[in-house]
Amino acid sequence: MQTKSLSIKIKDNMMYYIFLTPAILFFLIFVMYPFAQGIVFSFQDYGLLGPSGFVGLSNYIKVLTDPKFHEAMINTVIFASITVVADVFLPLFIAIILNETIFKRARNLLHTTVYLPKLLSTVIIVGIFANLLGAGGPISDLAYSLGLTPIPENLMAAPGLARPLFIIIQIWRTIGYYVIMYSAALLAIDPSLYEAAKIDGATWFQQVRYITIPGVSTMMKTVTLLAVMSIFKTFSLSFLLTTPNNAEYVRTLMVYTYQVGILEFDIGMSVASATIVFFTTLIVSLIVRKVIRY
Repeated sequence: MQTKSLSIKIKDNMMYYIFLTPAILFFLIFVMYPFAQGIVFSFQDYGLLGPSGFVGLSNYIKVLTDPKFHEAMINTVIFASITVVADVFLPLFIAIILNETIFKRARNLLHTTVYLPKLLSTVIIVGIFANLLGAGGPISDLAYSLGLTPIPENLMAAPGLARPLFIIIQIWRTIGYYVIMYSAALLAIDPSLYEAAKIDGATWFQQVRYITIPGVSTMMKTVTLLAVMSIFKTFSLSFLLTTPNNAEYVRTLMVYTYQVGILEFDIGMSVASATIVFFTTLIVSLIVRKVIRY
């Protein structure tokens, strides 16, 4: 009886399954198959000329004992711990301010301005900062004129500024995206709640605390999860900021994976590193979801 009922349900929804088939095939061929193949490669001595034998956990041991991997993990954790907090609260503050702008045209213009960095490629963004901070750039010249540097130097390559610069650029290039998300969540809050709060004599901070934040709490959880996952897969910004002087300060897990696989031609070790990054991201995301109850 249950088999017959299941058969009827399949026939009734056959059109849905037909439309889903291309997406399912795409996912299996271009996502699941390469992922499974990568897992196999991670247990092999896979070099430039192909696999040369099964080596068990050797690639994973080499990755986990590599000092460069430790540096990349520390950098990623530092970047995540700072940028995630900034990405959750700073865009919310900006969205609240923009949402209270009286003139609609000014609000739209400000939204566009804040979102603009998200439309630019990482190469363009790094190029802008390179012109500002490079030797002969306005900020470099200002630092020299104030006596902060002995000569006009390329501040982009300064080891001491590598991590702060990475964090500033990362926040600046993503903040507009989260501002738009928060702005959409703010529009869903019933305006009558604010009117009632004003009548009861609630201050602006009390309205934000008891109405705005609870109203966007679900969006805050979404932003937190997106920010955590995005920082673990950061590649282009770290790659473009890396120089011989600051590599140990800006190298992320994905850049380490690239360097091992492409520059050192150790595909097996590179895939092992990518697998570790994948499961690390998965575990951290699950922990974050548990903590924020999302």
